[in-house]
Amino acid sequence: QLEPITYMQGLSACEQIRAALYLECSAKFRENVEDVFREAAKVALSALKKAQRHKKHRLCLLL
Repeated sequence: QLEPITYMQGLSACEQIRAALYLECSAKFRENVEDVFREAAKVALSALKKAQRHKKHRLCLLL
């Protein structure tokens, strides 16, 4: 069985992988699990909207 990581270890991992944010949760105790999924969905949808905005500005013209 693995040991839980500390807050600082989690924060360090977050910075290393350039994550949007770091949240703690416990599936075992059902703490903040919904919050983590909610925030993950927000970040994913935000990235999708940003990609769609950039796609609209790409024009290819051949003369």
